[in-house]
Amino acid sequence: MLLLFSPLAISQSMSEFEEWKRQQLGEFKRYKDELDREFAEFLKQQWKAFDSEKGVVRDIKPKPVDIPVARVEDKQPPIKPRVTPEPVVIVKPPAVPTPTRPVKPPPPPPQPVMPAPGEKQVKVDFLGYRLAIADGVSGSVKPLNGQVNFTRIQQAFADLAQSDFPRTTARLDELRRELQLNDWAYVQLVQAFADKLAISPVNRKLTHWFLLLKSGLDARVAYDANDLYLLVAVKQKLYDIAYIKYGNQKYYSVSKQKRLPLQLFSYDGQYPKRLKVSDFALLQGVNARPEQQVRRLNFRYRNKSYSLELPYNRNTVEFLATYPQMDIDQYFSVPLEDDTANALLNQLRPMVDGMSESEAVNLLLSFVQNAFRYKTDQDQFGEENYMFMEETIHYPASDCEDRSILFAWLVRNLLGLEVVGLDFPGHIATAVALRNPVGQTVRFRGKRYTIADPTYINARAGMKMP
Repeated sequence: MLLLFSPLAISQSMSEFEEWKRQQLGEFKRYKDELDREFAEFLKQQWKAFDSEKGVVRDIKPKPVDIPVARVEDKQPPIKPRVTPEPVVIVKPPAVPTPTRPVKPPPPPPQPVMPAPGEKQVKVDFLGYRLAIADGVSGSVKPLNGQVNFTRIQQAFADLAQSDFPRTTARLDELRRELQLNDWAYVQLVQAFADKLAISPVNRKLTHWFLLLKSGLDARVAYDANDLYLLVAVKQKLYDIAYIKYGNQKYYSVSKQKRLPLQLFSYDGQYPKRLKVSDFALLQGVNARPEQQVRRLNFRYRNKSYSLELPYNRNTVEFLATYPQMDIDQYFSVPLEDDTANALLNQLRPMVDGMSESEAVNLLLSFVQNAFRYKTDQDQFGEENYMFMEETIHYPASDCEDRSILFAWLVRNLLGLEVVGLDFPGHIATAVALRNPVGQTVRFRGKRYTIADPTYINARAGMKMP
């Protein structure tokens, strides 16, 4: 049997298909969330000027370039060193942990994801991994030509809100869980993704902003005649990073700029969904790809030589180097990665085995005082730079706060004793809650803590640096 079709019937069929296709595309282009439509309308008019503020500078008193060396007898440290200003206690003593650390298997690396049919993926290098992230956004972003203004920002938000962004945010959220990312690490992951998109720098910042909003983090954009600026609300005080205030909340520059233009324009309101103020506290380590390096450390105590080999993850150090500077107490609560922690504890434990509390503290003081070369942050980095413990192990030199953070961790985890941090003008030290306090002490919440200075070379427990 022969079937015949007229040209008119074929034409009508094609026309119906094109109409169906247009309807489907129209469905795709609808807002995924009606609140985004409202916010896009809001962005058309509700903008105002904000004054920016430059980054807050920490203790401006310079640290000593040359550290004094204590003259001590092997038997007993002097009890009455020169009178110096009393310090401020900056770290509360935490609950005493178990001196031994259970060995945990490392979390598995992130699993590769096969793209869905027709899905575009972007390859991102992050924490030592090559990650594939679905790109549901860049195809909807129109080029921003000419000067940045609120009309162009509003249009970009509307385009992104009608894109296939849920594919992207779902993958980002999956990686956040697999890599154990805190809020700072997640902000960095989203930036790494946006920076790989084949769109203009301004559109990358707008995409970064949009994805942070869709991930539930409180962020905003601001602009002047020359550029667009991405800002994020943070729970902690950040140092040397410029910010603007909306209400009582500070929004810091994501790119860690020390200064912003004196006046910026941003929207006078909030995204209509409940957003989280980012918490940059580092309460657990990120799951960076293992890339082990080893540092050998040597020191002497009571005329005996000791040597340690400490493994650490180079990818973790590179991530920590991106961290914004926070208050010193934040660093005293950051854990050390398990491989490095266990290597430290297992090599130091036999050295202090059988010693009294004060003698064990003195050996740990000697280790931190002498195994690490001293250099001020200004000399080593050109600016103040509080370091995490992995950084102290990695970099060739360290200064007072870095040594105090590491020493406090050792005393808590190896000896099970409480430690507080002490803030002198231009200097950080510690004090330990010995059962039998010796030498100079500080009193905190009814308990006496013996001063222990990991920077005062050869000083024993109870000696305060002059």
